[in-house]
Amino acid sequence: MKYLIFAMLFAGVSAFAESDAGYKALGDALAPWAPEFITIDGEQLKVILSSQRITQQMYSAVIKTGACAAVWSFGGDALPGVSNIAVVNSFAKQGYLFEGGAAECTALGKLSSDASRIYMLERTRVY
Repeated sequence: MKYLIFAMLFAGVSAFAESDAGYKALGDALAPWAPEFITIDGEQLKVILSSQRITQQMYSAVIKTGACAAVWSFGGDALPGVSNIAVVNSFAKQGYLFEGGAAECTALGKLSSDASRIYMLERTRVY
């Protein structure tokens, strides 16, 4: 059963990612967290994880080594028209919101570890 659920989740991410090369890079970068859903609604990228609670550490990892990593490796086409990134729990009721898109991810990638943490905190809101 566990493998069936993983296969279904991976198929959902793969179907989303195949729509465009930029989306594929984004789907590949977020795959380690096995998100239940990845959606772009207007200007918001929403990453719904299978956890019941999203911690600051989970949020930071998804942004730095997931969504923004896609921008660093693929360019701005990984987040076309996105102005904020929500990382939320399986109920989509709790999480964090990063106020930024490709430009902010590019700026984040150029900062040192401490500076990047402060940069993220300045642009983070509770969801």
